[in-house]
Amino acid sequence: MKKLLLGCLVLCLSISAYAKQCAVPANKIDIGSVKLHQNWQSFKQVHPTGRLLGDTIDMFDTDYAFAREGVMGVGFIDFDISKNRIIGFTLNYNDGKYADYDTPIETFKNSILKHSSFPKTGWVLSKDKQTYSYHCDDYKLFIKQDYGAGKGSLGAVVWVFSRYSDSF
Repeated sequence: MKKLLLGCLVLCLSISAYAKQCAVPANKIDIGSVKLHQNWQSFKQVHPTGRLLGDTIDMFDTDYAFAREGVMGVGFIDFDISKNRIIGFTLNYNDGKYADYDTPIETFKNSILKHSSFPKTGWVLSKDKQTYSYHCDDYKLFIKQDYGAGKGSLGAVVWVFSRYSDSF
């Protein structure tokens, strides 16, 4: 019985060691004129051309608010209808004021951190040196620069996922 209790204690402590408190609250994550957990009405005021289509917000093209923030394209915006909030999105910065295919990942990351409310520390660089990631209990953030190399390359992009997103 003591071994079972000790095993459970070790397991619980090791699981809690992987949990990480977020340096910035989820509802304060703001980049490129989009906020994590932003409601539809607030988003629509900033982006009047956006259309709510079920569980996504469609941006056929980037509007003035995105362009002003250096966003050159919107990959997707996931929306939780029941809670009326954005739960994930991707923004493309390639060929904009912060990055192109040749911009080093470190330079792109520093530009994003300077122009967003993202946490300033705690970022981890991937082994292939193309993606910085920040993971905490409430969200995951990715700053990626694949330099346009290979099939399906995207260039300079940012991914944001709330813990409520299927992509979390």
